Amino acid sequence: MGQKQSKSYTKIYRSWKLGDFFRNFIAVVLGVAITFIGSDRIAERHTQSQVKAAMQFVKSELLLNKERIIAMQTNVQTDKLYAEVLIRYEHNLKDAPPDSIPYRNSRLQQFAVYTYIYDALDLLKTSSLVQSVRKPDLVLQILTAYRSIREADAGFLLTTQIKREGLQKVYDLPEVRKFDFSQSNAKVWAFLLSLSEGRNFLMNRINIYSSDTPFQETLDMIDETIAAIDKEYAL
Repeated sequence: MGQKQSKSYTKIYRSWKLGDFFRNFIAVVLGVAITFIGSDRIAERHTQSQVKAAMQFVKSELLLNKERIIAMQTNVQTDKLYAEVLIRYEHNLKDAPPDSIPYRNSRLQQFAVYTYIYDALDLLKTSSLVQSVRKPDLVLQILTAYRSIREADAGFLLTTQIKREGLQKVYDLPEVRKFDFSQSNAKVWAFLLSLSEGRNFLMNRINIYSSDTPFQETLDMIDETIAAIDKEYAL
């Protein structure tokens, strides 16, 4: 009987030892899995926090570039307005507003330069964060907005170069070189308007853009992109 009890105890011991092993093994596996899942979630939260910070940077940069686009738009519109007034009163500049001619005389000879910023875009493109943006459409929208900014900038630089060359043609004329520019600005413009090159220069400033609100499409695109960023990241 003692031998039977001994065998029974051995069987129970072995059964308990094997079951305990499996229970411990499962516990270890579950512990490791939970640890990995927890680590992945922490890493994902950290990555998304970095993405959100990058998007805040992009938004701020877009707002700065928007200010420059607006200034550029105002520059073109002002040139056009001044040129239109001079053409309208070309046969009798005395009828023009008294304070307009002196200012216009120097205004149309000014050349503005606007500098655009692309640091946030470059950071987003060169880092691995762009792959962590949950909406690929948003990345495409951001890239499209920045491309529109570059195109607007290139267009303005081209029209500025045309303006510079047109004005140079006027001042290269022999009669212009001999002209006494110390006279009143009304007489200066009357003289310049009597020249085909002078009139062409002004007409160019009027017709250089077909739209009265150049770059508006770019401004709208910037606003839409900022709204999309705000919606996605609650900025």
